[in-house]
Parts: sequence; structure tokens; C-alpha cells
Amino acid sequence: MGTANGAIEETMTLFEGADVAYSAPGRRRRGLSRVVPTVIALLLVAAGAWGVVSFQRLVDQYTVWTFTPSAATESIADGSRMTAEGRFLFFASKPAVEPAALFDSSCASEQEGSGI
Repeated sequence: MGTANGAIEETMTLFEGADVAYSAPGRRRRGLSRVVPTVIALLLVAAGAWGVVSFQRLVDQYTVWTFTPSAATESIADGSRMTAEGRFLFFASKPAVEPAALFDSSCASEQEGSGI
């Protein structure tokens, strides 16, 4: 740098006299290192949104996977010629064939002629 009298003034930097190599600042991250986290974040948000919207379907799917129907219930499903979706909904409701006394206590009706 010049001064008022024309002499050159020397300035000292932090790295002067040290055995430290100075490198230029790195370039901005590009390519996969920048895209992958963004894609993963978007997929997680989309999966969360789908889970909120389809919560009942997820619960029904778990119920169908864990439900073991009795032979009588399986026979009803086979004999009714349900579609795959109908069979799914049927088993998601955990159907059961009960003896008459248990059924009457569960589904009592006081209405005449109702058949229950």
C-alpha cells in the first residue's frame, strides 16, 4: 500500500511466517451432496402426509394382517364371492360367528317383528 509520502507500506497477515498453507474458499456444494438430503426430506414429508390421510386404511391393513378368522368366518367369506376389497373390509371388521345366546345378548332389540 502506498502512503502520503510515496513509500510502500507492508502489512502483516495472520499467515505470514507460519507454515500454514492457505487455500481458496471451497466451492458451493453441488451435485448429490445437495440433492439427496432435499429428496429424503420431501419423501418423509410426503409419507407423513399420506399416513395422515390414509390412517384408517393403515389401521385396517394391520388388523387384516393380525386377524385369524375362524373356520365358519372363512367359509362365509369364501361362499360370498366377495371382491378382494370386500374381503379386505370384511376381515378388517374382525367378524365372528357367535352362538345364539351370545348374539341375542349383544344385539337385543325391543322392536316387534324386527327379526332380532
